[in-house]
Amino acid sequence: MSACLSLEKPLRVAYLGPEGTFSHLAARQQFGGSCQSLPQGTIAGVFHAVERQRADYGVVPVENSTEGVVSHSLDLLAESELKVVAQVTLSVEQCLVGQGPLEQVRKVLSKDIALAQCRGWLSRHVPQAALIETDSTAA
Repeated sequence: MSACLSLEKPLRVAYLGPEGTFSHLAARQQFGGSCQSLPQGTIAGVFHAVERQRADYGVVPVENSTEGVVSHSLDLLAESELKVVAQVTLSVEQCLVGQGPLEQVRKVLSKDIALAQCRGWLSRHVPQAALIETDSTAA
């Protein structure tokens, strides 16, 4: 899709970043690799980039099969003149990255939704670890 559209003009796609997030993967799945990726630090930032015409499209999470709707995205959709033009379904897989054996893990840092998705696995394999919320799984 992005290759065809880029013949008219470079396609700019804002997404909840940084690079490597699930929103980034969804943007690449929907628009391909020929588009100009514009990572945004917040869901509101994605909306603002499209509303201010710095981006042609925006990609934000709307629903999570484990944790339900992403209310901030839905709130902004209700407040904005922007419309949903496509849906992308992504299979989500999480990886725990670190050094040393699991018994030595003291902290797990990730996005609140990712921690919730992995709650059962984390409680079974690293029950000693403190779960610390961050702004992004990729960060």
